[in-house]
Amino acid sequence: MERTDTLGGMTYEPAGTDLRARVAAIPRVDAVKPVNGLARWKATWSLRHTVTLLVAAPAMAALYVMAVGSVSAGVLVAVIAAGVLAGAVVASYVPAAGQSLRSVFSGSCALVPALAVPAVTVLLSQGTTTSLVFTLAILTLSVVRRATSPDAC
Repeated sequence: MERTDTLGGMTYEPAGTDLRARVAAIPRVDAVKPVNGLARWKATWSLRHTVTLLVAAPAMAALYVMAVGSVSAGVLVAVIAAGVLAGAVVASYVPAAGQSLRSVFSGSCALVPALAVPAVTVLLSQGTTTSLVFTLAILTLSVVRRATSPDAC
């Protein structure tokens, strides 16, 4: 059943059974999905992040060794691991290409992992195994936080 619009002289069909076919014929554009998690780190990680990690990890490990004091071989391995984790947190704050420094610190939640890096020296200065375990846990959670959802609270 065809009708004519009297004002414009255009013909049109009323909505009917072929409405689904018409909707299906409309071109669709898939929205760009934000990349999160480790895929985000892989997509944005660059040479400057690697250089920052390579500079920050030994520096943080040295700071942590000084905080611990006397170090046995087992503790040294754990402290070096803490330094590498801290270096990864520090490197995650280096802006990706085309990203501003302000966008890296997008909210108050983005500061928590950054503040955890120097704050764990207080735990390490206690010199106990428990404080070392808590240090590794805090730094691991900070790395996971920065890798999975750095912008969300």
